[in-house]
Amino acid sequence: MTATLDGDSFVINGQKIWTTFGPWADWIFLLARTDPKDRHGGISFILCKLDAPGVTVRPLRQITGESEFGEVFFEDVRVPREYLVGKIGEGWRIAMTVLAYERGAGSLVYAVRYGRDLELLAATCKEIGRTDKAAREKLGRLLVENEVMRANGLRNLANLADGKTPGPESSIEKLLWSEFDKRFRETALDILGPGGQLLRKSAEARTDVDWAREFLWSRAETIYSGSSEIQRNIIAKRVLSLPQV
Repeated sequence: MTATLDGDSFVINGQKIWTTFGPWADWIFLLARTDPKDRHGGISFILCKLDAPGVTVRPLRQITGESEFGEVFFEDVRVPREYLVGKIGEGWRIAMTVLAYERGAGSLVYAVRYGRDLELLAATCKEIGRTDKAAREKLGRLLVENEVMRANGLRNLANLADGKTPGPESSIEKLLWSEFDKRFRETALDILGPGGQLLRKSAEARTDVDWAREFLWSRAETIYSGSSEIQRNIIAKRVLSLPQV
């Protein structure tokens, strides 16, 4: 993605893929290269209207059958200079701040959601008679992992309450919930067997979960918002101070 300053406008050319809510959004923010010679300092953070001339949005059909994401193409799109966020060349720093909040701030929400789904899974196991030791052990492991994630989320929340900005611990949280979600959905289908392909409702839990859909969706968890590989690199460099190899 490149942005060339031409008078009072940036001329944008390039492509952004895996854009959340891209097919319905009115605006998008871009990380565009304004200086090809500077790796990090040559990137700028620019806002853009998706109905601007030269913008094409194409829905991406996911394995779930939905199209929540889209790929966006830019061909000589003119964007007013006033849509620049910060200064030219500050895009990388701004993006890292945005990602730190995105990855860490919602961790408690995930813990609540997984806790709700765990209640339903346990209730469903009772209804179908799957209360053997192996099933209970798997449920117990999921419960413990979710509590660990919730505790880490509380730590992040406490730091925000103290006026601190999110740091590399956000990568720890993102790695926790995305990897956990995959294990959770795989374990649920393993315990429920073929019946796990059905939408389950439970009078005891008073909710429902489409286990098959959640399993398919979890395939993307370790990719978006920064892949697990990227999060491990951040943790290795900024938390553990491991040497670059």
